[in-house]
Amino acid sequence: MFGSLLYSDPLSYAPGTRASAVGGAFTAISNNSSASYYNPAGLAAQGFQAMYITIEGGGATKYDYKKQEFVDDGGGAFDLTVISNRFGLEFSWYSTGFDQDIMSLSCAYGIMEGMSIGLTAGMATTYATEESIEWFYGLGYKANILNLKQFPVKLDFGISYRSEQSFEELKNNSQSTYSGYGMPSRAALGVALLLPTKYAAVTISADYVYYGYTSATDYQDVVVKMKDINEMKIGLSTAFNKVFMGIGYNTSSSEDNNFNLDVMSIGSGIQWEGKSKGWISSIDVTYEKRSGNYIDNDIDQSSIMFSINLGHMNSQPWQD
Repeated sequence: MFGSLLYSDPLSYAPGTRASAVGGAFTAISNNSSASYYNPAGLAAQGFQAMYITIEGGGATKYDYKKQEFVDDGGGAFDLTVISNRFGLEFSWYSTGFDQDIMSLSCAYGIMEGMSIGLTAGMATTYATEESIEWFYGLGYKANILNLKQFPVKLDFGISYRSEQSFEELKNNSQSTYSGYGMPSRAALGVALLLPTKYAAVTISADYVYYGYTSATDYQDVVVKMKDINEMKIGLSTAFNKVFMGIGYNTSSSEDNNFNLDVMSIGSGIQWEGKSKGWISSIDVTYEKRSGNYIDNDIDQSSIMFSINLGHMNSQPWQD
């Protein structure tokens, strides 16, 4: 039996309520506080200034290896984001719902109009049996590769990478609910087709994500290696007035068939302005339905995520 799949388990809490609404197909969009996870280059949204905080929460089901059953758990996130034209900076904290926390600092720079790069540095901490800390880094690139103003149609491209780590110093006893620890590398490639109209903006997005696992040592000093996971994601979203709506589909598979899951999602959000000019707030809610095979177990479960945003900005990034 393998251990917790830090920051990538198909059942763990993944940050980004709106990103989850479109099935996680967010690499080429990446225009809000979840950029540090999906693509840090998205922080450099040029043309506006903003500072806002985001608080998220949601359900996360995990498999208890000791009890040999699924148990309900939860995860959450806190983000502080500052954007100034070509520059973006974000502090993020995530709890995955697998006895693990992730803290990171991300920055981004807009090289030119429609093109930006980003960098993330962070640490992952696990508390399953004893505290252990490992460091990781991430890179991101985002660009507008097609802009047909006469139609109008825009095509954005995004790519991101996060390094791998393993908690090899953890030597757990046989009573532990976990037996191996690893943080896989994550490579993502995404495209997003934006169709702005007079009344609403429609976005169709698609991602391919590859998780590559490093080796980890279990409680019997046996080196184990998780099979790599492939994910395909597709999403459809629209924004009109102050309302966001999205639907998505995400399918994951591994060579050992331990993570063959299908996830359907739907989400919505609303934004409103404060009495003082420039102050805005928003609330987003996403529902996810998971089915398939997980560690030789059939699964049919659902969860709800929510996020609250409060900030000050001179434009509305989800409508850009």
